[in-house]
Amino acid sequence: MTTSLAEIQKTMAEGLLHHKNDGIKQFLSDGQEDLDARISVYRNNVFYSLSNALADLYPVVQELVGQEFFRALANRYVRMYPPAQAAMVYFGEEFPDFVEQDKACAELLYLPDVAKLELARQRAYHAADIESLTPEAMQEVGVDRLLQSCLTLHPSVQLLSSSWAVRSIWLAHKGDQPKFEDIDLFQGQQSILVRPAYEVLVCAVDLAAMALFAEIAKGAALGAAIETAFEQYPELDVTQALALGFSNGFFTDINFQQE
Repeated sequence: MTTSLAEIQKTMAEGLLHHKNDGIKQFLSDGQEDLDARISVYRNNVFYSLSNALADLYPVVQELVGQEFFRALANRYVRMYPPAQAAMVYFGEEFPDFVEQDKACAELLYLPDVAKLELARQRAYHAADIESLTPEAMQEVGVDRLLQSCLTLHPSVQLLSSSWAVRSIWLAHKGDQPKFEDIDLFQGQQSILVRPAYEVLVCAVDLAAMALFAEIAKGAALGAAIETAFEQYPELDVTQALALGFSNGFFTDINFQQE
């Protein structure tokens, strides 16, 4: 009976990930010396390369916990979530949720949100390239028509709310020598990530502005989005929020409702 390529790949993957050599050996040539040792070398290479790929995606997480801790964490992750596609850009999507559930990270309550920020940067970086609207576009439309319109967010826009100071932690690690003296870890932060050109921007917003952009993301007309956000946060500064959005390339289109 002929074994299909898909079945061979599945058996090989399970054997490598879960240290089961017997299944792998049936597909290898008989008579090879030190076959278990050869398989072990190949297995180590697989875990090493995938762990490195995960570290490239989550460098701040690795710096926070240390390389040895991260390597063990990555190995556990790889066993549960091996690459499902040939394109490695999609590898690591489940990592923030995995960190949140991993027992070894139980006391590092801020760590999953740091991972979420790094994943959001990855998603923003690989989003479609679309030209953003300029601040002049808002002025040309006028306030009344703008309130009746739906703003289309740039495909790279990522909204991230955290109970921890994850943006400050990430920014601290951008330098050669991270400094945490002035960071209040328990100060929640809201961030909007966008890539209007070549660089991913990580913009700080308050809860009120985040509520507004969340409604816009749902497809609500701007006027309705403002009303909903005002109900939760009467201190909302609409002018400042929209200026932030237009000046940083949050929007790609203004869709007018039928008048």
